[in-house]
Amino acid sequence: MTAPRLPRSMAARRKGPRHARFFPASRTDPDDSWVKAVARSMQRSTNRAPNIVPNSSGSSPSDLFLKILGAPCIWIPNSYPGCNQHGPDEHALAPLLREGLGLMAGIWWDLGESPPR
Repeated sequence: MTAPRLPRSMAARRKGPRHARFFPASRTDPDDSWVKAVARSMQRSTNRAPNIVPNSSGSSPSDLFLKILGAPCIWIPNSYPGCNQHGPDEHALAPLLREGLGLMAGIWWDLGESPPR
């Protein structure tokens, strides 16, 4: 009796070197013109200065955007730490989702009117 075959992605994860299985940490310069433009827009939409965290601890494709595309990576949160993202009890709060929708609409509007240089 032979062992069941793993899906290709799972088999590759098992065989690949440990460092190839995860996304590395990355950093976007807080002085980047795109970061500043998005921060200005977020402040206009919420009347609060955003918290800018330039470093990503990994586990997201930020590094690919930065290295391959040469594009800054800007993550806009629409949640909070206790939401248990990707867990079996993941949840979202309606007020945060509404604020996130407003943030994204404002960002797209502001970038359309005055894109960063």
